[in-house]
Amino acid sequence: MNAFSTDTASCENNQVKMPEKSCSGTCSASALNAPEIIHVAADTDSVRCDGGHGALGHPAVYYRFDEGVDRVICGYCDREFIRSAS
Repeated sequence: MNAFSTDTASCENNQVKMPEKSCSGTCSASALNAPEIIHVAADTDSVRCDGGHGALGHPAVYYRFDEGVDRVICGYCDREFIRSAS
């Protein structure tokens, strides 16, 4: 029995086994979990992140781009916001 199979013994013990994510092609586990990268305009001073996915996201947070810094990373979901070059 592999780690993702379900059998009656697992169901009787209320253990839920999630199936592996399938990936066609040659993607790796890190590619399946890679954080989203969002490009914003070069003159953007701040960004708002709520994790997306509506109610499945996270509380809205706001980040400012410091002087000379062109990327910020959300502390909740690891989304990366990158200011585009002028």
